[in-house]
Amino acid sequence: MNPMRVSLSLVVLFLGLTAGCQEPAADPNENYEPTPDVVTPSPGEMESTPTPSR
Repeated sequence: MNPMRVSLSLVVLFLGLTAGCQEPAADPNENYEPTPDVVTPSPGEMESTPTPSR
């Protein structure tokens, strides 16, 4: 009974953390966001450099 309770609590904790943090859903979302995010700051930085030079 003790080991069963421990395993159940562990599963509940794991599920709660996964559902609360949404790590599995954030993984694919983060992969898609960084791609365009990294490309946007690249050109933005270049434009910011010539602006102060003026």
